Amino acid sequence: MVIDFHTHLLPPHFQSNKHNLTKLDLTFAEMFSNKNSKIANLEDLILSMDSNGIEISVVVNYGWTELSVAQTSNDYLLEASSKYPDRIRSFISINPLWGDDAIREIERCVSSGASGIGELHPSSQSVELPDEPGLNHVMQYAEALRIPVMFHSSEPVGHGYPGKGTTTPAKLFSLIKKWNQVEIICSHWGGGLPFYGHMPEVKTALSNVYFDSAASPFLYDKYVYQTVANSVGSKHMLFGSDFPLLSPKLLLDQISETCNSELSADLLHNNASRILGLEPLS
Repeated sequence: MVIDFHTHLLPPHFQSNKHNLTKLDLTFAEMFSNKNSKIANLEDLILSMDSNGIEISVVVNYGWTELSVAQTSNDYLLEASSKYPDRIRSFISINPLWGDDAIREIERCVSSGASGIGELHPSSQSVELPDEPGLNHVMQYAEALRIPVMFHSSEPVGHGYPGKGTTTPAKLFSLIKKWNQVEIICSHWGGGLPFYGHMPEVKTALSNVYFDSAASPFLYDKYVYQTVANSVGSKHMLFGSDFPLLSPKLLLDQISETCNSELSADLLHNNASRILGLEPLS
């Protein structure tokens, strides 16, 4: 069983309403102002899953800055997981700066079946890591509910791209040390944070942290999977395609070429199953 832990869906009317949403929400403007940016709906995802042998997808939201945008897209993701309860799990969007509204939205969505919070985009959401008061409340709530939180992560070097941001390894590491009882997922290989796992104090601090492979072929060569496994261990890795930005097949082919069976099992299923409360592969 293959679990894709990082996919994106948006309500169909977001496509036709791009112009207005770009004016309304800063994160939407960063991610989708380009006319060629990709927006997928639920049917697109199910078709891709069936074509690529993916049993379960986690659909993660974006770090919206406008509450109404978050609520509308959260509702769409919750509807998706309700329609396909065995195939779709949902992470929902909040902005920690919304204060009580953020907590109420988490409560509303978790009571409707949400599996986690994220993807948070600290840069476009103007959230300072690790000590933003609103973020402290969100992380306390996540710890109490025992639900994971996903953070968009940024490389401090290399090429730019829409939504790259400045949530670099040093900022993430400060957050991780502060909230070591919360399951934290750092997208896009944590902006390179796991490469520091050869430092003993870093590896110890990452005991409750996972790194996903979302958009990996846009950032690293195919040997990154083995590099991350060598530095932090295969138990901290998640397969994520970043659909619809990339087809899962591109990443699955890389994994098939470079990873042994034990690493593949952890990456493609076991770790995600542990987070989602599913059975691991025997």
